Parts: sequence; C-alpha cells; structure tokens
Amino acid sequence: MAEKDAKALYKAGEKRLGTDEKTFIRVFSERSAAHSAAVDSAYHNMYGNSLKKAIKKETSVHFEHALKTILQCLENPAKYFVKVSRS
Repeated sequence: MAEKDAKALYKAGEKRLGTDEKTFIRVFSERSAAHSAAVDSAYHNMYGNSLKKAIKKETSVHFEHALKTILQCLENPAKYFVKVSRS
C-alpha cells in the first residue's frame, strides 16, 4: 500500500505538469502516521528524493506549508506542538 501511495503521489506531482492536489490531500488525510512514514521511505527508494523535496518543488507556498505541517505532526506530534507553542 505504501508503494501504491508513493506512486500516486509521484504521478500527482513530479511526473506531470501541475499538481493534482486532491491526491496529496487524500493520501495525507486518510493514512496513519506509520503509513505516511512508509510512503516517505518508499517514495525515496522509488524516485531518489524525499517526499518533502517533491512537495517543495511541486506545490504552491501555502499548500507546501500545509502538507509539511501534516507531515511534521505525523512524524512527531509532541515536537511539532512544542515548536508551535514556543512561537
């Protein structure tokens, strides 16, 4: 399933002109933290760069910020909320 989502994200971003934002939203909102980590790893193994770099390259500034926030919350919620509460 992680490889399937990694492929879907690649097709929705780096492989095409423009970005299919619905695919990014679906993958990041309907999956667990563990699955998201597996997708990030699969993406790197399959396409040679991190999902965060692909997001930065393929999305607008505001959408990039939203997706990276979701990833940070999934990776380490406590660390993210400490960071936010201190700003």
